[in-house]
Amino acid sequence: MSLSISKVLLVSLASTLFVHQAQADQKRFIFDIRNQSLSQALLRLAQMTGIQLLYISDIAQNVRAPSLIGIYSAEEALPILLQDSNLEAIFINENTIIVKGPTPQDDAQIAALGLSDNFGDHDVDVIQDYQEITGADRYKFMEEIITTGQLVKYPDFHSSSPTIALHYQNFSSNGDLTNDEILNVLPQIIPHATPNTNNSGTNDGSSTVNLRHLGISRTLVLLNGRRLPGANMSGYADISMIPSSLIDRIDIVTGGASAIYGSGAIAGVVNFIHDNHAKGLNVRAQAGISELGDAEQFSLSTAYGQSFANDNGHFSLFAEYNKRGSYTEGDRDISKNSTHVSNGKIVETGANTVPGGRYTYSGTSKDVSPDAISPDLLPWFQENFPVKDNGDIIVNRLIRFTPDGKPLPFIFEDHNIILSDYIYLQNPYQRASFFGFADYQIAEDLTFFSEVSYTYSYHDRLLAPYSLSNLYISESHPNISPEFAEVVRLLEGEDPDNRIRVRTRIPEGGSRRYTQNRHYGRLVSGLKGQLSAAWDFEGYINYGLLRRQRIHRNGYSRINLQNALGCPISSSDTNLYPDDCPEELLFPDGVRINPFGAGNISDEEIKYLQGTPLISHVKTDQLSAAFHLTGTVNHFLAATPILIATGLEYRYEKASRDVDPRLGTGEMIGFNEEIGYTGSFNVQEAFAEVGIPLLANRPFFHKLDFTGGVRLSHYSTAGNVLAWRVGLNWKIIEGLRLRGEFQRAVRAPSIHELYRKSAEGFPDFIDPCAGAIGEVEIFCHDLGVADVSQLRTGQHQVSSFSSGNIELQEEVSNTYTAGIMWNPSVIPNLILSADYYDISLDNSISPPSPTDVANLCIASRDVTSLHCQSVTRDSRGRVTRIDRQYDNLLINRRTGIDLEINFGFKLEEIGFKPNSGSIDMRLMGGWILSSEDQASQNAPLIDCAGYVDDALCGRAIPEFKSIFWLTYKQKNLQTTLRWRWLSRLTDGILLHDPTAQPVIPHVAPYHYFDLLGNYKVSHNLEVYGGIRNLTDKQPPLIESEVGAGTDPATYDTRGRFFFLGINKSF
Repeated sequence: MSLSISKVLLVSLASTLFVHQAQADQKRFIFDIRNQSLSQALLRLAQMTGIQLLYISDIAQNVRAPSLIGIYSAEEALPILLQDSNLEAIFINENTIIVKGPTPQDDAQIAALGLSDNFGDHDVDVIQDYQEITGADRYKFMEEIITTGQLVKYPDFHSSSPTIALHYQNFSSNGDLTNDEILNVLPQIIPHATPNTNNSGTNDGSSTVNLRHLGISRTLVLLNGRRLPGANMSGYADISMIPSSLIDRIDIVTGGASAIYGSGAIAGVVNFIHDNHAKGLNVRAQAGISELGDAEQFSLSTAYGQSFANDNGHFSLFAEYNKRGSYTEGDRDISKNSTHVSNGKIVETGANTVPGGRYTYSGTSKDVSPDAISPDLLPWFQENFPVKDNGDIIVNRLIRFTPDGKPLPFIFEDHNIILSDYIYLQNPYQRASFFGFADYQIAEDLTFFSEVSYTYSYHDRLLAPYSLSNLYISESHPNISPEFAEVVRLLEGEDPDNRIRVRTRIPEGGSRRYTQNRHYGRLVSGLKGQLSAAWDFEGYINYGLLRRQRIHRNGYSRINLQNALGCPISSSDTNLYPDDCPEELLFPDGVRINPFGAGNISDEEIKYLQGTPLISHVKTDQLSAAFHLTGTVNHFLAATPILIATGLEYRYEKASRDVDPRLGTGEMIGFNEEIGYTGSFNVQEAFAEVGIPLLANRPFFHKLDFTGGVRLSHYSTAGNVLAWRVGLNWKIIEGLRLRGEFQRAVRAPSIHELYRKSAEGFPDFIDPCAGAIGEVEIFCHDLGVADVSQLRTGQHQVSSFSSGNIELQEEVSNTYTAGIMWNPSVIPNLILSADYYDISLDNSISPPSPTDVANLCIASRDVTSLHCQSVTRDSRGRVTRIDRQYDNLLINRRTGIDLEINFGFKLEEIGFKPNSGSIDMRLMGGWILSSEDQASQNAPLIDCAGYVDDALCGRAIPEFKSIFWLTYKQKNLQTTLRWRWLSRLTDGILLHDPTAQPVIPHVAPYHYFDLLGNYKVSHNLEVYGGIRNLTDKQPPLIESEVGAGTDPATYDTRGRFFFLGINKSF
């Protein structure tokens, strides 16, 4: 009997990681199929179960399937997918199902294939014949599945790398606006720069992924299995450029993966997979707001898809707009009063550089006899300064000013300024995205595909008004009041050439503002198809670019400031300390400011002092081309073939930073100094991966597979780089599987690390000359230190300039993973997995710490050595600048255990009435055994697991972290309670000094609860919403704070948050 193969669709695909082909009425599966076209939903069901589905293609056209989430057998799942259609499912045998329509014409079409409602042995034979006819196409649909963690494609062959899959239903109703919000709750990820880390120097508006806390440049981000262009000179991807509502699945490989994907995958890979086969029109809208009425969010997206050319082609169009509101540190209790720990006490204080100015005498306060004070000024001192019992007046070494410039004592606790209203705690953000996907079957075994995308984003960041902390003003300044002149005389003596040091802040000038505009584009085009029944190919070209403009506002021009203070700029000094002030050069621009007293500087004078905004640009371009082959060869030792994937890849990357010259010369203060630079590299790569079935269907060896891979890369910068992997998958019995793998992963140096010009930062520093004795003291004198006892002791910030190094080599890591997956037959609804990991990273790229540079200078005993020449000291021997260069210096190590448990059941199974609904539970947990880093070269490894610290650990590293979903589903209603837990943390002060006694030694365990839900009003309308941080849990006060008195990337500063959304299909 002839078969209409063109009208019958056969789907035969691999099962999921934990479940395999089994009897439909005995085996249950975890389903996570979102509302989509029926044909796609049936395809996904077949992928998850391994069951073959037969149906006439016409009956699935223009039909949508509802969401299917939970644990069901295939027999239970199919009626749910078909409930909005007039179709029915008929089970032929345990492995084959027919879906047919209700009309006589449908029966006739089935009958024409030799199939009827009375399916007997003859009909089964017909289906078997059909399978034989289409045997070459049995795995045809595998090419449509993007498998993260391996390139070989075959049913029942799994990657030996630990992999996490988040499906659309896991995050579509959570109220997340950007992808970092989706990912940062996972135990494997330590948040980096987030919307709540405004004051972090690394927060350039990008959303990033920090797997295992190994750094954002060591997590490789892919979109549909392909690289994204860098978000800046460092080359890491900005995941906010990927609209979350377009994502079908997120796969996370939590071990090294460079043998598969190339450089950068040291901590792992995050692969965002789009839903690029939309059908019809879909509109989605969401809005949210905090309980305090701020942090508002809005999102609107639309998708449209349609087939064309007699179903030989398909296109999808997508657009999304997102907007996020802001709130300042002053809007939250944890940060509004600048609460922190000082001198063993919890205090609320602010900045000591205040509006109106503060004078500082370098010595101590003095007791002054009334006779020493000018008689006409004495009443002012007696009324406004402390008077001792003997009548002496205490003239304070710290002075503030009245609006008319008269002096008053300055006391830190009473007169500091609170700046929290000037600083964002959550940054505002806007994004508009446009995506398009298309594929067209040119011939039976050849398909053209293309992706095009464009995203625009706007990001704003506010920092406190700049502290003008080193204004040295001549005593002859005309705005010095007689009372203040008397203070200076009493404290500093009769020195007509003396210069007065004043610190001031001008809040009327506004917060320092960083505004960023980003334009991101990407185009992918290629061909894929079959070379033969056993071999598939794919070739593509991928071009991406990013253009970023950053505008710096409300800094101060050094030239204009010094002119306005009465002295021309001194090119040899960076602290506004003029050596010469000739009278004829005073005030050349005709602007003269009065820094003594608040409100004395006009708007026009502020405009003059600040000059024009600074504009810098970053451009990144990435062009790659690849050709991949995947297929099988016969294996004489087993019934299944050897799996092979191989290919060639080429990638070219270029990046440039164009900087306003005023940033590079130090003319503008308030912003770190930068110098523009450019760089590029290219890499040619060849890779191969194999999957070899070793044993099958033997006692205790139900299946044993070997995986291996190698990638050889040649970089124009680092030379030849080799990455490789070997692994085993051992299915002991049905439902119990062990896996283990070793990976040698690599990361080539980035353009930033190779070519960066000298750029300023302010890291912590300890001067080895401070308090030095013996030979060290003698050598410090040679370095220009007159008196080592006058140097600042302890840890403090120093101006440091780091630069790139074209001699850098690749980073190399060794990763061991071992895991178990268990789906016990006695509890078929339970699926459990656990994985151990051990990652050792050698020669990681970093500049030496400033303290290291100074110590190496001392060790050299040579003032002409490179390290001594890198340390700049002023005339008193104080370090004013340290130059550093990137190098392969440090060691990092991570060990831990990941756990995942899935369980579900119907309520009727425990005594409830039929159709009472079902319960699904999912737990993901992480136990960090060690998170060890070197603070500097040759320093011991410091284990940050269980600590919170800014200087050594970067932020909070909870030893235990978990997330738990408890979901109830009943017909069209789904409700989820999500519980996020962070274990207790120890303050990092104890890492610096184990004998210390911090005021807040520990942060208690933290629990966050989110209530989420969605309701399907009709087959094409869904309403969803929820409450995040249900109990309004406030962030903890942390002594070693990362920012805003706490760690705002780890703990929720937004508070209780409400959101509501709709999803409508047409």
